[in-house]
Amino acid sequence: DPARPSCAAALAPASAAAPRAVVSGLTAKGLHVRAGGLGGVWRWFPEGARVELSRGDCISFLLKVDADPQQLTMAQDIPSFDANCVLGLELVSFEGTASVE
Repeated sequence: DPARPSCAAALAPASAAAPRAVVSGLTAKGLHVRAGGLGGVWRWFPEGARVELSRGDCISFLLKVDADPQQLTMAQDIPSFDANCVLGLELVSFEGTASVE
């Protein structure tokens, strides 16, 4: 879709840190990713889309949505206040917190 920004641009604010990881949905259902912080939007990306993640970004494996099931398709962006991530992953950094000897 030419109107939709690239996956990295869809997540990253102008001052975002360099990407730390890359994910891609492996099923036809795609995946939902939220940029760092508690607010915002769970952005949906289709199967195979390459999504660059930075520290604080979240991936949802199981997203519970408080919306009318008749009007909802999971293949869409969902405001964070309409959804609850039941099972997910937040990308964190452990730089400087441990040493390996």
